[in-house]
Amino acid sequence: MMRAAMPEATLQPLAPDLWIASRKLPLMVGEIGCRMTVVRLGSDLLLHSPVPLDAATREALGRLGRVRWLVGPSKVHHLYLGDYVTAYPDAVLCGAPGLAEKRRDLRFACVLDDAAVPPWGDGLAMRLLRARRSRRCAPGTSTA
Repeated sequence: MMRAAMPEATLQPLAPDLWIASRKLPLMVGEIGCRMTVVRLGSDLLLHSPVPLDAATREALGRLGRVRWLVGPSKVHHLYLGDYVTAYPDAVLCGAPGLAEKRRDLRFACVLDDAAVPPWGDGLAMRLLRARRSRRCAPGTSTA
């Protein structure tokens, strides 16, 4: 007999003022997961890599504080940003370099960069990791 899957908690606490929201993400290659990190800074919330926004998630976030910052951390972790921008119009939208050009439908207030203090201040450190483009197709192939 197959057991029904247990529903995932809307937000899972990791530490004081730190939660994650894990969701399924069906893709053509198969189902993978996506995860949002929620950080409370004072009474305000920073949402890093938002997951699908549903009523339960919105209610859980509302119990924690005011959504003030939305972070699109890369050019591939942006699928649900638009829903959060609509739901939280006063939140500051920040994105990785190149994301604003990819998502012209969204209005980014800042581009994440190591050179500047992030808009949420120095209460949460930020480090920009840049990937090097590789043309490597197989082991032993050189990059250009």
